[in-house]
Amino acid sequence: MSMPSETPLLTPTVLKVTSSLIERIRSGEYQENDWLPAERDLASEFGVSRIIIRSALRELEAQNYIVCKAHHRPRVRSAGPHRHQRIARTSHTLGLWIYPDPSWQGSALIIRGIQETLGHDWRLVLGSPTDLSKNAIVQAERRFLQQVLQDGDIEGLILNYQGGESNLSMLEQIRNTALPMVLLDSLPPSCFEVDYVGVDNRRAMERNVRHLLELGHKRIAYVSNYDSISTVQERLEGYRCALQNAGIDLDPDLIMQDPGPAGEDAREGCESLVKQLLNLPSPPTAIAALNDITAFRVIHALRLSGLQVPADVSVTGFDGIERWLPCTPTLTTAYQPFTRIGAEAVQLLRRRLREGENTPFSHVILQTRLLAHTSTRNICTTQPL
Repeated sequence: MSMPSETPLLTPTVLKVTSSLIERIRSGEYQENDWLPAERDLASEFGVSRIIIRSALRELEAQNYIVCKAHHRPRVRSAGPHRHQRIARTSHTLGLWIYPDPSWQGSALIIRGIQETLGHDWRLVLGSPTDLSKNAIVQAERRFLQQVLQDGDIEGLILNYQGGESNLSMLEQIRNTALPMVLLDSLPPSCFEVDYVGVDNRRAMERNVRHLLELGHKRIAYVSNYDSISTVQERLEGYRCALQNAGIDLDPDLIMQDPGPAGEDAREGCESLVKQLLNLPSPPTAIAALNDITAFRVIHALRLSGLQVPADVSVTGFDGIERWLPCTPTLTTAYQPFTRIGAEAVQLLRRRLREGENTPFSHVILQTRLLAHTSTRNICTTQPL
């Protein structure tokens, strides 16, 4: 098995399998000179095709983790002074921590933007959480950052940071090694300066709420979540600003937190909070959600309560994930430029590599687009917009 002369862009699924296999090698689960499991066994374990497994094995070979020979299963390469060096050292390595998962549509587009901008002389070492509970996310991120510190090949880091104060010491250790890093989407605590790419969350959510106000809605609820990252706080601030600018007093009873899905169905989880909103003396006629996933859960809960969207309640989201679904978009939402976010992060990283650590830190703030679909309507009419 050998690498082609021009390596194609790796899909998020291939990257995830590759990262998992690398972690097993580094942890000692697969030891030096061990044969890797058969392709069919790996395909069954990861729930992917053998084509995906073969692509991951080619990447492992290219990164010098395994030795591949015709008619033999791959073998873990022996340790030595060149164990973690590229063959012929013709490529560079970028560490990428992505949240929530590489298969999520927004994450996949960020990865595409990164890969297309990096070019074929860079490879990705990818990390992401498998358990989306708060503590598990922070711990998985910490393990990835430790891996970055121990890996002498990684020359840059792009991080969708979730760790808050808990993992701040890890960021400081990475900075002390002079490893360039760029953060995506959410900022670390204010005491830590860093290059950053994100969107104008406050302005985007303010625009969402202003859209509802222009449709005649005065009782507008807001459904957030329990995260404390900067993205969540900025969007809540946008909601508050829109109401304040319209001369509407903030009603704390209209601000709710989405607990996440209650069961296997990702639409579930908002039934209780929606019932609380509907039981208010003056229930909302519109709901602005933190993101599209939360918006879809809200819509599901409203329908279970016998209400229609938008005839009874208008709903807005944030992200624009319906653009990848095989259906006509229905949710009024702020579209994030995910591919450009990835591309801008690479540009900042290259600038840092080129100009050194004394260069002032840069924040690239991108704008979203509000696209109005059929989940919102003018409260003074009987027909959706």
